[in-house]
Amino acid sequence: MIAISSFAAIFGGAVIGIVAGLLLPDQHLTSETRTAVSVSMAVVGTMSALVLGLLISNASASFTLKSQEVRQISADVVQLDRLLRRYGEAADTTRKMLTTFAAVKQKQLAADTPMTAETRNVMIGQMEKFQDRIIALTPFDDRQRWVKAEALRLAESIAGVRWLLSQQEGRTIPAPFLVLVVCWLSIVFCSFGMFAPRNMTAVAALLLCSVAVSSGLLLILEMDMPFTGVVHISLRPLIDALQEIQA
Repeated sequence: MIAISSFAAIFGGAVIGIVAGLLLPDQHLTSETRTAVSVSMAVVGTMSALVLGLLISNASASFTLKSQEVRQISADVVQLDRLLRRYGEAADTTRKMLTTFAAVKQKQLAADTPMTAETRNVMIGQMEKFQDRIIALTPFDDRQRWVKAEALRLAESIAGVRWLLSQQEGRTIPAPFLVLVVCWLSIVFCSFGMFAPRNMTAVAALLLCSVAVSSGLLLILEMDMPFTGVVHISLRPLIDALQEIQA
């Protein structure tokens, strides 16, 4: 909806410019006026490009960070499962709890809707019970004591990454930035339409350019919310980890 609204505003600016070009007297459309408008719009266009670059950089950094966190939690799950296997049969119940947690986390990240407060509390409860099960293990030798200590460390790491993923579910791009960029682009396209030739080729060019710019905004928004929408972070590492610990 944001991308469609942006397209309507940007192409609407071009249409307003075309209509204004038809209604304004000829003395307002001279070559000197065209030069003045072009120079003025160059400033606005430069500012729009700078803000768009900032938005792209922010969205890309957020996408990369969340992707790294998914890979980290996947690696920690596999490593923790291997440690619990080494501990012995006493850790079998704990391993089953780890498998359940990984399965629930994979489904939660693959869902199209953000996690609700109730689901978040359930996940927190499962992780705390899992940590309590590790604490309750009674090691009988130095090897088991080392395994227990490493298992607690990895469980804490998984809990920390899980909190990061939960806190990063919302958008990181401020809405005023998007509104400001769309307004600037609408002004720029209005100037394009004002001096564009009155034929279908020019209108089609403005239309396609508006679609391209709106698609760029859509891509930025999709990268900023990588667990929902069209552009997804690959959950293959977590799926592979789940298959590994279930084997």
